[in-house]
Amino acid sequence: MKKIILMTLVLALMLSGCMGGLIPNPDTMADGTPWDDSWTNMAGRLGVEQPGGDFRLLTTNGTLEGLQVQYATWVCGEETEVDKDTYVYDGQIYLMTEVCGTADQAQQTRKEWQEKFGGDLQITDREQITVDGAEYELLHYDCLAADSHFARGVTALWTYGDMMLVVDIACAEGLDLDLTDTMEQFIRGIHYA
Repeated sequence: MKKIILMTLVLALMLSGCMGGLIPNPDTMADGTPWDDSWTNMAGRLGVEQPGGDFRLLTTNGTLEGLQVQYATWVCGEETEVDKDTYVYDGQIYLMTEVCGTADQAQQTRKEWQEKFGGDLQITDREQITVDGAEYELLHYDCLAADSHFARGVTALWTYGDMMLVVDIACAEGLDLDLTDTMEQFIRGIHYA
């Protein structure tokens, strides 16, 4: 009887959309491109192509409780256990989106994130790149924390309508990764619904 009740509850949650991964893929994107089933669906608002190189999808469509935030992570290289429940990889791409309500609120959220950028990171360079006609600022950084697995990285923050997006690419010492090229290719692979 308990199994039947549990299965009924799980089915009800799935049908009501309360469990992750049930957001349908859009048929077409804003630019008219048809949906590609190889893309990662980010809350039905973005389709993200698989990054090049050895990157593979680790987590997708995670939601941070109480916020309109979605995230996904792609990794490459060796896995290292930091503690019992935490693992890092030689290279990681982290995409986070936050739905802010309005375009103005998204711009404000982006500015707040830029102002907070730092901490255990030292910005070593700021670079502008153009991807498909849009301008992006890249913040290159070195990791300063002695216990950090990563040596360097790059972050891009921008807005699309009422959504603020952050892409961070970090890599361990010795990983031969062109951060600017990897970021440009990743941004080019983001499709908006």
